[in-house]
Amino acid sequence: MGTTGFYPVSSLRLELQSTQRELLQERETTATYVRGVEDRAHREVDRVREESMAVAAQMKAVSKHQEQLRQRLDTALAKLSEAQQLATAEAARAATLAQHLVKRLRAQRVSAKPAKLAKRPREPTDQR
Repeated sequence: MGTTGFYPVSSLRLELQSTQRELLQERETTATYVRGVEDRAHREVDRVREESMAVAAQMKAVSKHQEQLRQRLDTALAKLSEAQQLATAEAARAATLAQHLVKRLRAQRVSAKPAKLAKRPREPTDQR
C-alpha cells in the first residue's frame, strides 16, 4: 500500500487477473458438474421412457391375451349352453320313449293273458 492508501495499479491488475482465473476455473468446474447432472438426468429419462414403452407393450400383449381368453370363454359357455339344451331335450325324449315302452309292455301283458286263457286245455269232464 502506498502513502495515499491505494494499492498500486499493477498489483490490482494481478489480483484481478488471479480472481478472473479462479472464477473461470470455478465456472468451468460448475459447468462440468451441471453437464454431468444433465447427462445423468437425460439417461434416467431415456431409461424411464424405454421402461414405460416396455410396460405399455406388455400391457397391450396382456390385454390382447385377456381378450382372446374372454372370447374362448364366451365360446365355451355358448357350447355348454347348447350341450345342456341338447341334454335336456334328449332326457325328455328318453323319458317319453320309456313311457311308451312301459305302455306297450303293459298292453302286451294284458293282451297275452286272454290268449293264454284261451289256449288252456279244458279239463276233461266225466262222462259216465
